[in-house]
Amino acid sequence: MSLCDSPLKENDIVHTIGATFSALSRHGLEGCLIGSAAAYFYGMRYRVPNDLDVVVVNPSPEHTTDDIKDLIAQSDKRFSLVPSRVPGSVHQVMWFSIEDVDENDVKSPSKKSRVRAAQRQRRQDESEATRLCKVDILIPSIYFGSSALDSFSLVPDHSTTFESHCESDSTTYTPTMQTVKYVPLPTLILLKLSAWKDCSAVHASQKLHEAIPKHELDIEQLLHIIIMAAGNGAAFQDPPFTNRSNWTLAGFPDIMEVRRCIAKYVKKWPRTSCGWFTVLKAFASN
Repeated sequence: MSLCDSPLKENDIVHTIGATFSALSRHGLEGCLIGSAAAYFYGMRYRVPNDLDVVVVNPSPEHTTDDIKDLIAQSDKRFSLVPSRVPGSVHQVMWFSIEDVDENDVKSPSKKSRVRAAQRQRRQDESEATRLCKVDILIPSIYFGSSALDSFSLVPDHSTTFESHCESDSTTYTPTMQTVKYVPLPTLILLKLSAWKDCSAVHASQKLHEAIPKHELDIEQLLHIIIMAAGNGAAFQDPPFTNRSNWTLAGFPDIMEVRRCIAKYVKKWPRTSCGWFTVLKAFASN
């Protein structure tokens, strides 16, 4: 399968999200979005994501990321697994094959998860490369230092839904429509901060150093979004955001380490101090 360099559209991302979450649900697994896809739907619209980062909220202790990818690929043949191209790596990379969708057939956000019903006929020119979206499957212990995430702390997006097979009607065996969930916005920003810290380390590779400007632009956009949200009355200190496990600190060991990293960032970019103050207010009761 050849990889297509065509940029993805929002409908492509929505289609991939629905297929991924639906496939996970067939195995009793729940996902949540992090990374650029979550940032996009929070309002960071300067670029459409070119991949999907999904954290499995409730993996079993035996599950590895490759195990979960295998389950997804077995449930939906539009997913394919290929060996990683990174020298020495043994993990598999998962791609979702995107079928054309007529945007006029998707008349409301609540129907976006049903885009399969609005598919056009396959491209007549079979030589044209298929558009693919890379899907990264992650487990909480890697990103959050926790074996699982408490799903009640996640943020539902009622405009993006998917067909869930976890709670299918027992009589008709039909799937139910469920909302896609994201990590809370303050936690998403801390994930970006953690990535910036890793890329800025002296021992980081050249490739990681080259990613610093992208992380900084993402952070600036997200800080602007959280300032605007707070100005419109969003209360990030309200339950259930406070009084929960430390996974919301995005892998930082404690709030003091978060403050130290923010201080380094503000020293480089003083204009972001107001945004970081808003982020820290969200953790004031933790």
